[in-house]
Amino acid sequence: MKFKLLSNMEIQYNEEYVWKTVDIKACFPLKNSNRFLSVLNSEGQEVELITSLDELTNEDKVLVQKYLHFKEYSFEILGVYEVKDEFAVRTFFVKTNSGDLKFQTELDHWPELVGEKTHLLQDLFGDRYLIQDLEFGYDKIQALIN
Repeated sequence: MKFKLLSNMEIQYNEEYVWKTVDIKACFPLKNSNRFLSVLNSEGQEVELITSLDELTNEDKVLVQKYLHFKEYSFEILGVYEVKDEFAVRTFFVKTNSGDLKFQTELDHWPELVGEKTHLLQDLFGDRYLIQDLEFGYDKIQALIN
């Protein structure tokens, strides 16, 4: 098995000398997230089963762990309704892949660039929010990510 991690945090799998974008999901995430990982193609079909991260080369193990860590518990921000700075916190009103949400960050906490066009925000409770391609509201967040 051979993997590579792209700058936008997509992971690719080398299948018969062709790099294909895949998803990796833990089959039993609550019991053991480092064992029994399903490598899924773009149609959601399993192309490989990793029974343990230890069966991978050190380089591939690090890439897979980085990918899994990146995609854990993060919301994708699809649009920004409003951003308010108030009393040492910044409040975001956003549309995410899980619906409309409101969350807060510290005023001095800025979105971190984690990929070519991907920013990561972490709220006061540790929840993670990815900003990639917005459907609307870019003007409301532009000053924070430039």
